[in-house]
Amino acid sequence: MLFDLYLFSLRPIPEIEGKIITATKYDDLISGIDRVRRISILLFAILVIVIAIPMVIMVHNFIKPLNRLIDFMFSINEGNLKMLKESVKLEGCTEIEAISEEFNQMLREINALNQQLFTTTTTLYQQELEAQKLQNAYLQSQINPHFLFNTLDSIKGIALASGNHEIYKIASSFSSIFQYSTSSNSYAYLKEELKAAEHFLSIISIRFSDRISYMIDCSEEFHDQLVPRMILQPVIEHTITHELEPLVEGGNLLIQATVKNDTQYEIYIIDNGVGMDEQQVIVLNEALKRDDVMSSNINTDFENLHSINLRIKIAYGNEYGISIMSEKGKGMRTIFLLPRQ
Repeated sequence: MLFDLYLFSLRPIPEIEGKIITATKYDDLISGIDRVRRISILLFAILVIVIAIPMVIMVHNFIKPLNRLIDFMFSINEGNLKMLKESVKLEGCTEIEAISEEFNQMLREINALNQQLFTTTTTLYQQELEAQKLQNAYLQSQINPHFLFNTLDSIKGIALASGNHEIYKIASSFSSIFQYSTSSNSYAYLKEELKAAEHFLSIISIRFSDRISYMIDCSEEFHDQLVPRMILQPVIEHTITHELEPLVEGGNLLIQATVKNDTQYEIYIIDNGVGMDEQQVIVLNEALKRDDVMSSNINTDFENLHSINLRIKIAYGNEYGISIMSEKGKGMRTIFLLPRQ
């Protein structure tokens, strides 16, 4: 430089009525400031780098996986339900992977609930269809019942006049069964249901003479239990036809009611007929459990059992119904599980 710059400072000294003048060269003064500035810039750059590295790691481990999860959720929210059957894979820190696993578990549970809902809806629809079929069958059975009553009364009168007590007994029992079955009430007391079953069995005992005998063992504590009307007779008829009729002699049938627990009781129809093999019992019970009335692997001989089973399930719920115990050559036990009221 042609000239050096100086900074001057003036400081008075009152004691001696004088002044001190200080001169400082400008270049010497700012040389320290430049050094501080360079150090500050360097420290700032180091600080930026130190902060940027964790930010990059955070974006990679947190922000990007979370954005993928949000995009996945938005896709489902917009109606792409196929995404529910897929899974989202998030790579990052342990917490993000844990969120990914929990989210996928939630999707699996939603899929399971959807499948269960679909199955339940389908089952209810099938039950509704079967209920309509049963109702149609019931309505068909109402065609001109008075004509049949009058005919039966005529038969009874002719039988008494001719002294044929067996025909009178058959006509009387059949008239009672028909009157009971055509009632407008869907439910009846168990004592009434047992009485109708007894009328039917009395006809059977006349038809088969001494080949088939029966006994009804039901305590009075069950007599006032309400049950769907006409659930015993079709099953008894099935038992007679398929279990006892093939026997040459000595067919026995027992109807019994027992307590299962505080809220449930069981009715047994037990016979000593031809029975079924183990595989038949398994197939039949599985079909009854599914309530698969028209299952292709079930013999049509068992449709009465399925119809009664369906009526019980519609009335009380899927936990109730019919099950079978049987052994080849040792008879069959048909079990009605019903709620105590």
